[in-house]
This record gives sequence, structure tokens and C-alpha cells, in this order.
Amino acid sequence: MVAKDWDAAMDRADADKAADIKAERDLLKAELAKLRRKVRVSGAQTNLILEAVREVLTENPVNIRIPSPPKTPKHKDVEHAVVHLTDTQIGKVTKTYDSAIAGARIRELGKKVATCIERHRSYARVDVLHLYLGGDLVEGETIFDGQAHVIDSAVLEQATRTAPSYIAELIVGFLGVVDHVNVVGVPGNHGRSAHKGSNAHPLTNWDSVAMSTARLMIGEQKRVSWNLPDDWHAGNDVLGHKHLLIHGDNLYTSVFGGKAFKARLLMWRESIPYDWRTMFFGHYHELCSGMIAGLRWQCGGSPESNNDFALRVLSDQARPMQRLQFWNEEHGLVADRPIYLNYGLTAALDREFKHSATPGIREANAQANKRLAELRKRRKR
Repeated sequence: MVAKDWDAAMDRADADKAADIKAERDLLKAELAKLRRKVRVSGAQTNLILEAVREVLTENPVNIRIPSPPKTPKHKDVEHAVVHLTDTQIGKVTKTYDSAIAGARIRELGKKVATCIERHRSYARVDVLHLYLGGDLVEGETIFDGQAHVIDSAVLEQATRTAPSYIAELIVGFLGVVDHVNVVGVPGNHGRSAHKGSNAHPLTNWDSVAMSTARLMIGEQKRVSWNLPDDWHAGNDVLGHKHLLIHGDNLYTSVFGGKAFKARLLMWRESIPYDWRTMFFGHYHELCSGMIAGLRWQCGGSPESNNDFALRVLSDQARPMQRLQFWNEEHGLVADRPIYLNYGLTAALDREFKHSATPGIREANAQANKRLAELRKRRKR
């Protein structure tokens, strides 16, 4: 299947026009009032929200037609694709980003991944795709002061309607490209139900609601597997290579490769009960990677653009992008590709992103932060 067939696959999945994901969005929108009443009475607990969504879907089931698996060349070499979808911040509003643009860029990601998979099939068999949902899928509404003024929808809508619809649509599209999709997900800090340090339960997270709602929308399918643990980390096996997925907010450092970063990786390698060698994380909206003591670390990007906070505080803003990789059994990682997401960007903004996220600026910031930390230690002495 080539990229131009992506839309055709989606059309086949929705051929009867009575079982498309857009209809489900309209259905959930009509039920938001009931969900809001339950939240006000009982609090924003993940299990409560999921139970309410499950009631809606039980009363009004959506019969999504899953596209048939594609006919692909049977090469001897086998590869698996890995797509790291993270920090979509659905609900956030900037000069060039909102929920609608987020959806368009996620669809753009799906089409470009389809193109890359088709090209790899010229020499390898690619029948399995691992979709890593890395957290901060929703923007939230109470993470920082004044956040309610920079979002286009309430967090309830973000987590029960918009984000899960985009995720479900992406998975259904991938099922027209590969035979099996394995979904692994962890929550992020923007999914929290309150400020950091509040008395909210740690498992109460709107990202978890969004991922589980997407699962309910699709239903149990033989060609889709799910790993959504009630924890901040998740493990996954890709042709014998062990991956660790986290969001990244608990790294507590933006100096990748520094002492604190290295120490945390090495301690997690020993303390997390999973024999991982490659760690995927997001949170920093910066596509980069490296190796430390035989451990590979990979930071994912974000589809958002014009992040004013990053520009003011970090003197940087990355171009919208996500990560696609191909792995095989013998060598592990064989291809690491940034997927640039250009929907809604003008030529001027594109040039701005290219020049703002320069290695020189990042290196200067890292050195300044290191020097500041040293000065603080001296003062304490």
C-alpha cells in the first residue's frame, strides 16, 4: 500500500457512513453534559470517567470497519516499525496550533509513515507496527496558572472525545498498512488532574482516560494489542530488543548526557524490573538521541508549534515532528527517521523553526545551567 492509498483505506473502513469515527465524536459531544455532572459530584477519577464513557459506547455502539491487511512482498528479512507519538498537547492554543491542527498533523504523520513503510518493503517484510503513546496527549486545564485561557476545549472534551478520536483514527489507518498494531502507552504530566504536589491520586490522569477511550472506540480487535499499565513506565519487546517507554517529566534535567541524566538511566536500568536497553521519552519536545554505557536514549518531538513558554524560558522552539524507526532481530535499530509535520506552517515560520533550534543555542544553555548549578553549590558551602 502506498501513501496515496491512506485515504482510500480510511474510506473503506468507513464505507457504510454509519460507523465512522466522526459520528462517534458527535455522539460523545452530546453526552459531555452527563459526564460533567458525574465529575462534579464524584471528582475527576480515571475509573469514573472510563465507566461513564463505557456506558455511552455500550448504549450507542460504533461498528468501525477495520480495513483488511495489505498484501505485501514476502521478503526473508523481517523488520518492525516503531512510531513514537508524544506530546500532542491536544487542546492547546498557540499562534499556529490548536486541536484541529493537531488532528491534521497526526493524519499527516500517518500518511508519511505509510510512505516510509512502503519504501522499506522494497527489501524487508514489515507486518508489525509498534505505536508508543508517550504522554501529554492532552493539554489539560489546571497544570499551571492561567492555563484555562490558552486552551480551546475543556479537559473532559480533550480526553473523552478529541484525543481518543485522533488516536483511534490513526490506529485504524495503520491497520490498512500493516497486519498488526501493538499499542503501548504511558501518561504524562499534562494529564494530571491538578497541580503537581496536590493531593490528587497519582493514577488519576486524563492521558490514561484518552488512551483507554480510544481502546473502547476501536473495540477488541485481533489485529490490535494494548499495553496500558497503571504506572509511569512500560516495557515492550521488538524482535528481541527491549524498550522502555516513559514520559520524561521525572528525569528532572534537560541536560541530556549530563551526570544527573546518566545516573538516572543507570539506576533505572538496575531498579526497573524489566531488562531494557533502549529508552523512549518525550516531555522536552526536542527530537534527539544518544548512548550512555550501552544504553540508548531517544527523546521524541511534538506536533505543536510556536510554544511561547519554550521560547521564553529555553530560548528555543523545535519544529513540529515525531519519530519513526525500523528494527530487525539481528542488528536492532536499522533506521531512525524524523517525520516533519508541516500542516499549517508558512514558509516564513518554517525558516524560523529551522534557525531557532540550533545545536549552538542548546549547548550554550546547557553550559549556562551547569555553571549556575556549580555556583549554587558553592554558596551552600
